[in-house]
Amino acid sequence: MSGNIADIPDSMIRFANAGSANTIYGDVSDLPVGNLRFFDLYGQGNISGDVAGLNQPGCVLEEFQVQNTSLSGDVGDLPDSMKNFYVYTNDLSGDIGGLPSGMTSFNVYGFNTCSGDIADLSGSLQSLVIYGSNTIHGDLADLPRSLQILNVYGENTLTGDIVGLPTSFNSFYVEGFNTIYGDIADIPAMYSFTLLGSNTMTGDIADINPQINSFQLEGNNTAYGDLASIPSGIYYFICLGNAQIDSYTSPRVWPSYVYQLQIKTTFTSVEVDELINDLADSVTMGWYYYIIALQNRTSASDDAYNYLVNTLGIQVYVAV
Repeated sequence: MSGNIADIPDSMIRFANAGSANTIYGDVSDLPVGNLRFFDLYGQGNISGDVAGLNQPGCVLEEFQVQNTSLSGDVGDLPDSMKNFYVYTNDLSGDIGGLPSGMTSFNVYGFNTCSGDIADLSGSLQSLVIYGSNTIHGDLADLPRSLQILNVYGENTLTGDIVGLPTSFNSFYVEGFNTIYGDIADIPAMYSFTLLGSNTMTGDIADINPQINSFQLEGNNTAYGDLASIPSGIYYFICLGNAQIDSYTSPRVWPSYVYQLQIKTTFTSVEVDELINDLADSVTMGWYYYIIALQNRTSASDDAYNYLVNTLGIQVYVAV
């Protein structure tokens, strides 16, 4: 399918095209939004313009999901009717506190420069994903209790005790100069947790919530414990900073794939060998890889190492 969005009939309520070969294009200001409530477009076309162009008199548009976009403008200019907004390759700016009060999902990718205090987010918001060089700030305790996904990239400065996170989370990813503190035991159940910055988290890694499958913690953290004690379902584990994961008790059954494993430890060579041997006993998929920041192994793990590297094609780095 091809054509300009300006030619969409004024009477249309829903427009959905997921064809990968479509070349639909146009400026958002030409979208007829008097009756159109849902606009979902995927393919090779491109929708451009200032998002303020959607905010026309009588606009009822609730959902705008477009794969190929080059949008600009202030996020505060989105129409009040908007609830779900998913766009890619954009240059959006503005205060997140200006998002429509009924917004449930705001997912924008590209070179965005959004700012604002998380305390000003809508109480109905469930998903906030913003790529780019954003400068979002605030205390975790002020996040909407409805929020399930928070993925913000850039130079953000979030702070507060991790215990303040809503219990509804599924994914938490925050980049920047954050200064979050607290015990890792207080991280609520979720699928993925990533926290970067100058954080000062502490606690025993055995207390990581067992529902977490992906865990990344960087900063001035002082986490500690036995690597074998992390939840059995974790396939991505990075714990850096001042963390001291100082032992490994074999045997442990690992998932059939582990995408990344990076830690700062004081393992003995025996523990390193036991870890590599345990990994070789569990891993079956060669398109994932481990990065192991450990002391040198010995010949006791030669067979396991060769299996992981030469048979499965996994990259295993054993550092001094």
